[in-house]
Amino acid sequence: MTLRIPLEQIAGSPPRRRMDLRQIAAVILFRDGSAPDQRVALHRVSLE
Repeated sequence: MTLRIPLEQIAGSPPRRRMDLRQIAAVILFRDGSAPDQRVALHRVSLE
């Protein structure tokens, strides 16, 4: 599965404050909910 999130969508959230994408220092992946027996495998992250 490939998940794509447009950078413009990230920069414009929240709507009242524009994010400067040049200052991104880290990317954090999190999941909503509790499922301690499930795993997430991340093979590649790229900003395009």
